[in-house]
Parts: sequence; structure tokens; C-alpha cells
Amino acid sequence: MYKLKQHLTNYLALRRLLGYKLDSNERLLNSFVDFVMLKRARIITVKLAMEWALLPKDVKPSLWSVRLSTVRLFTQYLVGYIPETEIPEPGLLHARTERACPYLYSEKQVEQILNACLSVQSRGLRHLTYYTLFGVLAVTGCRIGEVVNLKDNDVNTETGIITIRGSKFGKSRYLPISTSTNSNLIAYSEKRSTYIKQPSSGNFFLSEKGTPLTVNCVEVFYVQLSKKIGLRQKDDSFGPRVHDFRHTYAIRSIINCYKANADPNQLMPLLSTYLGHKKPSDTYWYLTNIPELMVLAAERLEQSGELL
Repeated sequence: MYKLKQHLTNYLALRRLLGYKLDSNERLLNSFVDFVMLKRARIITVKLAMEWALLPKDVKPSLWSVRLSTVRLFTQYLVGYIPETEIPEPGLLHARTERACPYLYSEKQVEQILNACLSVQSRGLRHLTYYTLFGVLAVTGCRIGEVVNLKDNDVNTETGIITIRGSKFGKSRYLPISTSTNSNLIAYSEKRSTYIKQPSSGNFFLSEKGTPLTVNCVEVFYVQLSKKIGLRQKDDSFGPRVHDFRHTYAIRSIINCYKANADPNQLMPLLSTYLGHKKPSDTYWYLTNIPELMVLAAERLEQSGELL
């Protein structure tokens, strides 16, 4: 199995040529290959794949299913080079993935979060970095990775347009922003330039050391902040997430559409494009099980006479 690492490298390279990013897949498959080599296995078997997939304890079964599915795709490729490779059948660890229940932030809570950012102890930039970053997330509905990876030339404060490049599905999009948001971005850029003379990267959002932020460090900061202001209890493992800014943006957009007596069906393709979804059906999921939205939809149906 000494060539297994090279086969994995070739497999990842091939799939990336097809447009897949595979960041999490790469981590999982490297772990799997290390496991196989540690076992000194001559070939990959279903038993071996199952043993590795079930390694994490105290996790949801859906994670085991994801791990095994990742290995299955790799073995389908590998069997062309090592015919003895066994491919795990679909359904061996079948478990429906449970998507996290979205949390809907109120305007007051968003304001509370932003004010809490400004009160964070900082040597000069950290508080303003998170204040501006969370503000952008709240008013654009972007994915956290998209905002963290923004480059200087992606933020055009002259035109008031943010460019999202190479997002989740490899497509770029342009997001117009409000005058107030644009002003905050200008203020942050000026403060950053004053505080960090020689940044180590061209990223727009930087740490106090001048290095790029990571999604993980933003999420850890947010958990600490949310506990500080009472959105989470100190011992909570789950609660409102950074990604819920995106859910809130989508939901509020539709609610405002109803309140303006506009047609939400006409807004949906535009909202889906703005959020960077592949199709409107991906956006519809954000809108399920929201009581306020359900009430507005029912009222609209009643007014149209379709509930007679």
C-alpha cells in the first residue's frame, strides 16, 4: 500500500479539475489512508472502511455515513488501479443528515452583537475587525468563508460593490451594498492601514498581527462573544451560530417582501442568486418552520381567496 498516498493525491487532483474543492474530503481521506497504512493492510476492504468510519464516538450517525461515503467514492476510483479494492455498498451506514435548526436574530440582537465587538479588549484592530466582519455578514447574508477570504481588490468602496470569488460552487458574484455599510468598510480599511503597515497577505480582514483570519478563529470568537452577552449559556455546546446571520438575511428578505405587498415568488430567483445558491430550491429550505413567515403566507393566501 506504499503507493496509496500517491493514488489519493491523484484522485483529489482529478476531482478538483472537475470543480470540486474537497477540503474536508482531503482531511478525511488522509486520515483514512493513515489508518490503512497503520493497519499494514494489503488491500482496502469493506470491513476496514467500516472500522475507520465508526471511529468517532459520541457523534451523530450521519457523521459515520459521511465518512464511509467519502471512502466509497475514493475506492470507486482506486479499483481501477488496485482491482482487489472492495467498494462499500451504499446504505451500510445510512443516516439522514440533520441540518441545524436556523436561529433568527432580531435587529436588537444584531445590534447587541456588534456593540459587544466594539467593547472587546484590543491592541488597536481586533474589535473593529469583528465589528465590521459581522456587520457585513448581517447585511449581505454571505457565507462566513466568503467574507473571511475577501481580498482588498474584492471590496470596491468607490462603486459600493463587493465581489465574491470562487464561492461554494466555484462561481463569482457581485453584491451591491448600502452607503452605511460602504462607509464602515472605508473606516475599517483606513484604520487597518494605519495599524498594520506591512500586512502578510492581501486579505481585507486581518488579525492584529496582519495575518488572514480563518473561519475557525471567527467561529471560536463568536461563541465566546455570544456567551458573554447571553445568547448562549456558559456550558452550552450548541446555540446561535455565525451562519445564522445568513439564515436571518434570507428570512428577513422574504418577510419584508410580504410586508411590502410584493410577490415573494418573483423575489426568490434574485435572492437565490444574491446568496450564491445553485437553484431557488436551496433557498426555500432557509424559509421552512418560521412562524412569522408562515403567518404572512397564510394571510396572503386568505386575501387571494385561495383558502376558500
